[in-house]
Amino acid sequence: MEKKKQLRRDYETACNNYLYQLLSDWDYDCSMNIGWWVGDDVGGIYCLEDDIFININDIIYCVDNNVSRDDYTDYIGYIARCNNFGFETMNLNAFINGAPRISDESFERLEHIQLELEKSIEDLKKKIK
Repeated sequence: MEKKKQLRRDYETACNNYLYQLLSDWDYDCSMNIGWWVGDDVGGIYCLEDDIFININDIIYCVDNNVSRDDYTDYIGYIARCNNFGFETMNLNAFINGAPRISDESFERLEHIQLELEKSIEDLKKKIK
């Protein structure tokens, strides 16, 4: 049983070391309380400054491949836009390596159409009340 506990400690240490390296690479002061492991699950998902949620696989990828915070936030923004319209998404590796993606112009056009549709729905709701 002690061997399993040591494995868990070693794993958590490795995860935290990767996290600290990422924070250092992204110019954060590691002595500041800038985030937490969601559900205190070290090695799961880390919440950074209440707005970036990053899983351990992406933390490791970012450290190993020198992914900047700007590139990572571009990635999560792209994924959010894809999810909004039900498009398939890609992993971080594919994104960083330039996999084909939907253009900003296409997203902007779809977002405009979506806003117009939502406005039309609200207008119709008001008319039938």
